[in-house]
Amino acid sequence: MESAFGTSELAKNANNHFGIKKGSDWTGPVYEKRTDETPYRVTAEFRKYPALDGCVIDLCGKYVNGTGWESHNRYAAVLNQTDYMKATAAVKDAGYATDVNYPEKLNKLIERYELTKYDKEDGNLVKIALDSGHGINTAGKLTPDGEREWSFNNKVLLACSV
Repeated sequence: MESAFGTSELAKNANNHFGIKKGSDWTGPVYEKRTDETPYRVTAEFRKYPALDGCVIDLCGKYVNGTGWESHNRYAAVLNQTDYMKATAAVKDAGYATDVNYPEKLNKLIERYELTKYDKEDGNLVKIALDSGHGINTAGKLTPDGEREWSFNNKVLLACSV
């Protein structure tokens, strides 16, 4: 949803699929874009990543550790949440999105694609095994910028294992 399923300007031009703004701790390149998520239309600075995995790793880090300027993790209420509606509300309450309808939009996608089927199985949490895919020396698929499948997937896998 954040990146219009990978087709947004920010996703295509900055490899930023989650609208992660520059922030005070970012030292990498930025991508400036007009945004109307707030009551005022402004030009905002977003993080620009050399490859897609960077934004995934940053989002995982943001949820697990908070951001550099915070004394606490404002996303703590999202972690280990078992009710998806409470989790999407917690993401909004933490300040991740400025769209007041953000939780409802996420909930509709979760319901449309029946994503709750991955939540529980016979009352037990489902265990998901993360795999980087083809081995490091197997060609596999390539990202749009030519990175091998395993290399990209392994970075994402390591970020999810935090």
